[in-house]
Amino acid sequence: MHDLPQLVVFIRHAQSLGNALTGEAFCRHQNEAEALAWLVAEIQKYPEHGNWALTKTGKHQAERLGAYLFHRFGPDWFDTVIVSGLNRAQETQQIAYPAETIIVDDRLNEFPRGIFESPDTTVLRRPRLLAEIDGETLTQRDAFLTWLCSGIFADKRLLIFGHGAWMASLRHFPHDLFRIPAQPGDGSITNTGMIVFRPQAAQPDIPEAANWRLIATEYNVVPPKNR
Repeated sequence: MHDLPQLVVFIRHAQSLGNALTGEAFCRHQNEAEALAWLVAEIQKYPEHGNWALTKTGKHQAERLGAYLFHRFGPDWFDTVIVSGLNRAQETQQIAYPAETIIVDDRLNEFPRGIFESPDTTVLRRPRLLAEIDGETLTQRDAFLTWLCSGIFADKRLLIFGHGAWMASLRHFPHDLFRIPAQPGDGSITNTGMIVFRPQAAQPDIPEAANWRLIATEYNVVPPKNR
């Protein structure tokens, strides 16, 4: 019928040290410029900045995510697990949904955000500023999405661990084959938030493959705390 996967679930990583430092910055300073100045100085104290590990809170979030995935889908339900090349996504996957075989794909890595992603700069670009995403970055993202829909994963169930700005870009910069209906709010994705895509015919009366899309049926779903 079409070359699309049966289901694609994108999940943002659990809380990393970088996330925790950002939260602390804005708790300490209500003024944005002061908060960012504190954050830039604090980040440089950590040699791993740009490839953050999970915090203790993040590990608990990943455990809760794992319980939710087991409750909702059961064990070994997904055919393929794909994860970004960064520690925080890989650690979330290892805790929440350990799998014998995974695909690591750097095209899932977070978008460039200055000092958050590279030790070679002291500039910080805030993750919510999706307008700063450059064409090369979107080309890399779109190459990954096109690969998912190339037929290699036809009728498969995919679980993908990635990053917030990358996932939010699917709303702000739609891909031809990935559509997100209008959503309230600014489109941000919280830690362990997920987007669930299922195939639907764009024109039900013309069921050729070119008329099928992956439509987001759930957006930024967060595992309940009681599971």
